[in-house]
Amino acid sequence: MGRKTLTVTYHMERPKETAESCIDLPVDDVLVDIVLKTGCREPASMKKVTAMNPGEMAVWAVWEVVRALAYLQLYTHPTIVDIRIANPEEAPT
Repeated sequence: MGRKTLTVTYHMERPKETAESCIDLPVDDVLVDIVLKTGCREPASMKKVTAMNPGEMAVWAVWEVVRALAYLQLYTHPTIVDIRIANPEEAPT
């Protein structure tokens, strides 16, 4: 099995300030397509689901990583604005 690196760009805010940041996340090839397909839509309904399929879990995990990073940077309201394959040579043909 292989993996691809996804670059996730997100915005976050705190009083009188907004910021943009990004992170490169390695994601297994099996899960890349569902993460790219779901993209920037927040999976709010998934929080209430107890049994998720692997694709839903991957999308939820990406959002949790972004939430945690914003928290560590003392920001709130993180919003994913872009998800793409980091290295163009890894993009599906």
